[in-house]
Amino acid sequence: MKKHPDKEVDLAITRLCDALCEYERNSGRNSVLILREEGGWSFRAMGGKPVAPEACTDSAMINLLGRE
Repeated sequence: MKKHPDKEVDLAITRLCDALCEYERNSGRNSVLILREEGGWSFRAMGGKPVAPEACTDSAMINLLGRE
């Protein structure tokens, strides 16, 4: 995964993913996080864990969440 060029934003994304992992473990709920920025930078996570862009499309991730 390509890091965000801003260190503070990158750290915030890491903290958010950590919090999502913990929340999902405790609640049994699931999440999809998709961030897209002008210029082509993007970040995707499912269950608080980064997902490689070539692993599946954004819509496939969202559809997987809807089936759970």
